[in-house]
Amino acid sequence: MFKSTNQIKDSFIKDGWNKSIQFEEVTITEAEQIGVASIVEKIKNGRKYYRMLLSGNIYDDNGNIALYNI
Repeated sequence: MFKSTNQIKDSFIKDGWNKSIQFEEVTITEAEQIGVASIVEKIKNGRKYYRMLLSGNIYDDNGNIALYNI
């Protein structure tokens, strides 16, 4: 599990993504505004979610896509 934006970034770079890729942690307030109850609940229980700044996609703390920015 990734505990920080640097950890998820490093993992994505190892998988071939560009070194300039950036992530930010999704806060509980942002999750509530997005309106995905399952993400809100998991954040409340200690899980972390990260937004890739270029795409806006949200990934969980295992690096799996949780929400596409469409």
